[in-house]
Amino acid sequence: EYGHAVFEKLASIDAVPRDLASQPKEYVADTFAFLSEVESASELDLVPPNIALMGGLFALSATDLIRKALDIARFGEVRKDLGSETHPPTQQRIEVLKQLYRQQVGIEGELGQSKTIDLGIKGALVASDTLNLLWNRIQDRFLEAHRKGIKLHSIWGENPS
Repeated sequence: EYGHAVFEKLASIDAVPRDLASQPKEYVADTFAFLSEVESASELDLVPPNIALMGGLFALSATDLIRKALDIARFGEVRKDLGSETHPPTQQRIEVLKQLYRQQVGIEGELGQSKTIDLGIKGALVASDTLNLLWNRIQDRFLEAHRKGIKLHSIWGENPS
């Protein structure tokens, strides 16, 4: 969301490269947030780029997990993420960010020249991978609760009140 807000402000004063302005808004916002986050974390906080990216990837993974949990609660299965009118599928967004990381920070990337720390993408994925491992452990229990008809809070229903 930070990427949207700052990007739109910069676009309004013609401070955005034309090639970015022509991309779908969500990818532009993700790319802009990634570049801003990695650069500011590196310059201001002296944090490696893979650690700077960790929070963004975790947030996207958490969003995907919530979608899956809601699918089970509402439909009894995890449906394929087709995205929405405004947002591409979450895993697709994550893959775009991982590719962008490899381009900008990886061995061939401009920021990947440091030999003193590991700048691999694995560091950025620790939190989101952990969240996904936890989901994999509880998903079957959640499915079983749905099959048994165990009622959850009304917020999980199709028509939450």
